[in-house]
Amino acid sequence: MSELGDLLDDIVSDVDGTLLFSPSGSLYERFAEAGSPVVVATENAVGTEHHVELPLEFDDVSERVRFGVEGAIENGFAEEGEQLVCVLALFSEDADTVTRVRAGDFEQSGVYDLFVNKSRPLSYNPFEKSHVHVGDPIVDVMLKEFSRLDGAFVISDSGKIVSAYRYLEPAAEGVDIPKGLGARHMAAGAITMDTNAVAVVLSESDGLVRAFSGGEIILELDPEAY
Repeated sequence: MSELGDLLDDIVSDVDGTLLFSPSGSLYERFAEAGSPVVVATENAVGTEHHVELPLEFDDVSERVRFGVEGAIENGFAEEGEQLVCVLALFSEDADTVTRVRAGDFEQSGVYDLFVNKSRPLSYNPFEKSHVHVGDPIVDVMLKEFSRLDGAFVISDSGKIVSAYRYLEPAAEGVDIPKGLGARHMAAGAITMDTNAVAVVLSESDGLVRAFSGGEIILELDPEAY
């Protein structure tokens, strides 16, 4: 067990900051006594000034950590190159997982930028507290109705519907779309240049479905053919 203790000591020694993911109040208080931990959570339940708001609890732990680190850097809570220890509760309500990362060492996913700087809500998000999956047959009618309104859907890599009514505001420099396609295609192409997202657009003019990745059309199909 001494070897295990030494390993854990190596992970947490000489770190520059701590990120607590959805901590309980008691866990936050324990860490707050020793410094100013950054809380990464959907809500700021502990009332800290150092809070990064999660739009969802990412099923992929690496994406959750990546989002938290990107948010900490963006808000000035951490700087690139700093060593950060991340504390998460994956299998229970108590902290059970600790990992160490160097801020800025990994490729930016752009997800934080998408929610904070590249988009804004147009109205109340009906999926804010839900766990609706895009593949659930029961939500087909609901999605069709929401799709008639302005704004984009944001769907996580696991298929969870994170948001509706989202207005995309990416920079459009360098995006080249075919003539005849409008603003929604431009926004879709641009957002995939700024982030690692894939955008799917239903055209009002010709009824075709197009998918964008890296600012380019990677798929084009006619729904009437299926």
